[in-house]
Amino acid sequence: MGDFDQPVSDSEARHVQYLESEIARTQAYLKRLTRQLSIARSGSYAGEKIKTSIYRFLDDRGAAATKKEIESALEAGGAVLGKRQGAAQIGKSLDRLLRAKRLRVVGGKLGRAEWTDEKF
Repeated sequence: MGDFDQPVSDSEARHVQYLESEIARTQAYLKRLTRQLSIARSGSYAGEKIKTSIYRFLDDRGAAATKKEIESALEAGGAVLGKRQGAAQIGKSLDRLLRAKRLRVVGGKLGRAEWTDEKF
């Protein structure tokens, strides 16, 4: 007969409950990280805030783009999946970023405000 035949103390039972809760928390965190990694690897914008997707699209491209190019890329990448008026949401986000001077327009193309004119 081994140690497993002995009764479990209250302290041991609480420790087991604690470990089980930590395992559940860690599994949820791992699931979230796995999803984020999958999104990052696929080039998808699903699950991201639209503002974050706009910045990532421009950074990945390395150059300014027209409003239509940004809207098309984000829609194709799933940035507006499950969102009402999805395409309009992208346009509103672009307008807000322009008003907040986070983006600027040069020659009809939008890019990050801090970019030099060469990227436009």
